Amino acid sequence: MGEEWVLITTNMKLPLLLPCLIFLLILYMVIRLTALQGTYFSSSLQQNTNLLKENNYDKLNYSNQDSSKVMGGEVQITIKQYEPITTRTATVTAYNTVPAQTDSSPCISASGHNICGRDDVTACPRSIAFGTIIEINRKRYYCYDRLSSKYDNRFDISFDKDIQSAKEWGIKTLEVKIYN
Repeated sequence: MGEEWVLITTNMKLPLLLPCLIFLLILYMVIRLTALQGTYFSSSLQQNTNLLKENNYDKLNYSNQDSSKVMGGEVQITIKQYEPITTRTATVTAYNTVPAQTDSSPCISASGHNICGRDDVTACPRSIAFGTIIEINRKRYYCYDRLSSKYDNRFDISFDKDIQSAKEWGIKTLEVKIYN
């Protein structure tokens, strides 16, 4: 088997090898450019999405009639800015996802979500549905957890495992915006 391989390679003519190499090089360049265009499009779309979310534009509706136009940058985006349903002044505290402050499964919230490693979760009063977006100090949180019933009028921000930052937060009275 090894001798046959040597025989084949030694009998190949250079004029046949050169077009094959050129074809492979062109094929590689086409694949690479296509991948780069897709990466550029995806990253710029993600940056625009993040910018819109930071400016209180939450739900985006991407519609595109012709998928071939996506690579050309022609994507129609319908943007709806959500206004808060209500704004209230409330007591805002902090907690950590540790057994001493929660229960034996601190990473699983009352809504069933795994909240460990997240910095965008708050425990809300029972009158607010799970998944509701809450804005406190110009930062968005998701209502995925509940407080003890004796503190049902408060909001409690999860500081995950950062106990020192939660202690520094303390107890504050702040304006809280509640979105749909």
